[in-house]
Amino acid sequence: MSWSKSPGCTGYNITYTGIGKNSKAFFKKTDYKKTSITVNRSYFKNNINIILVNIAANYKTGATEATQIVLSLDNRPPKMKKKRLNIKKKQISFEKMLIPVDIVQYSKNKSFKNAKTVWDKKGGGLKAIKKLKPNTTYYIRYSITTDVSTLKGYKKIGGIWSKTIKVKTKK
Repeated sequence: MSWSKSPGCTGYNITYTGIGKNSKAFFKKTDYKKTSITVNRSYFKNNINIILVNIAANYKTGATEATQIVLSLDNRPPKMKKKRLNIKKKQISFEKMLIPVDIVQYSKNKSFKNAKTVWDKKGGGLKAIKKLKPNTTYYIRYSITTDVSTLKGYKKIGGIWSKTIKVKTKK
């Protein structure tokens, strides 16, 4: 997850905890200088599907400003199904999808090496991936965006990727 740096901010205090009355912090980082951090899957252990991330910005004046973000493993979008895709010679469209597709990542590699990412910039869901090669196998996954409140307003961030689907364009 990432955020915009506040003017005058000298660093951040970051804490991960479970949710509940008796939840203890299991990750602490003080005076963190970067504006992004990766939450490893290993923190979601012992059947904990939700963690609370506390980020507190420290300022030169001694003031702090804190925000809390809830992360969940249960937010994985449903698996994309081939019957919901309109597969053509040079494009794949998502018009039959039950939920709007905000971000799509596709690659010729199963490991998503050299993958291309397409965002829905207008809102209402991405309609199609265009300029594909005919008779080529692509691996596709998608994500749903979430609006996060920042000091400069709302910012869209991508969520967890769906399971990958293998699709071959027509000849």
